[in-house]
Amino acid sequence: MSSSTNQSPRMASLRTLAFRSVVLSVMALALGGPTPGQIGGCSASAGSVDPEQFCVDYEARICARDQAAGRLDGPGYSGCVGSIATGCEGRNWPVGCAPSSSTANACLDALVDATRVGTAESALPECQALCPGGI
Repeated sequence: MSSSTNQSPRMASLRTLAFRSVVLSVMALALGGPTPGQIGGCSASAGSVDPEQFCVDYEARICARDQAAGRLDGPGYSGCVGSIATGCEGRNWPVGCAPSSSTANACLDALVDATRVGTAESALPECQALCPGGI
């Protein structure tokens, strides 16, 4: 009988812990949604893609594509990635170009599509759609 008496406080403690976990999870989900002005939120503008960050993301994927396709070895990949920050510093979109987040993300996703690493990035329709005349 003493073992059942010892389990009761443990069970109560476990139930309390489970209840608190559920309450915290619900609160996190309720409070974690998009807020006004948040990039990617409901109020994000069509031209809200940061050109420098896009450049960094784009070039990192180019390095990864080249490594996956065997065009870069380990040291070549390291050099490629190492030059991205300086190459993208101060980058701006060409005049008349303001791609949406969804268009930019489609291009970035296409770059890492394993079935298309052999396709030149300039030939990917998702990346051609970024700006008139290319980026």
